[in-house]
Amino acid sequence: MNFDQLRIFMEVSELGSFQKVAQAHYVSQRAVSRQMKRLEDELNVKLFTRGKNQVTLTTAGGFFKERCQVILRMINDTNQAVQHFDERSRHRLTIGYFSPFDTLLLRDLIFELDANIDVFIAEAGPEHVITDVLMNDLDCAVVMDHYGFDQEFSKMGLKTALLHTDQMVIGASERLPIKDAVSIEQLRRYPIIYYSNEE
Repeated sequence: MNFDQLRIFMEVSELGSFQKVAQAHYVSQRAVSRQMKRLEDELNVKLFTRGKNQVTLTTAGGFFKERCQVILRMINDTNQAVQHFDERSRHRLTIGYFSPFDTLLLRDLIFELDANIDVFIAEAGPEHVITDVLMNDLDCAVVMDHYGFDQEFSKMGLKTALLHTDQMVIGASERLPIKDAVSIEQLRRYPIIYYSNEE
């Protein structure tokens, strides 16, 4: 018994004719009849009552049809599952970020990832991406260490990895009486206007 025999059996049982099935597959009626005779011989049971222009199922044939439907459905489901197996085996990585500086780091890191990893990126404020990692909505997040709030990631149960260190350059108006390096203490004495093109 093979898949083709089961498929042809189902077609014959539905159309009630060896001839119609033969025409659908561009083969002779004798070829279809021979396939069904082999199936009956293998099962050692009569599946069809053959009339002059009509083929009907015996009681055993009706039972076999019910089982065939289950078997063919299972084969079809298995084929579909196997065909999508590669998609399911791919890994998904969701990353959150906030700053344009973070995106520069992300770009280089993403290019280094395995080709089987599908990367999804979400933009939000630093507090939001951290919360999303805590809530398992994101796998990880890239955030700058100081956004004006102190975060103790280890106390939240989060692990951190240093990706990059550098200095941030702040532009100051020429009207400010600052000549060389600017300290945080000096900046605190003046109003600061912060502009970001992220909003």
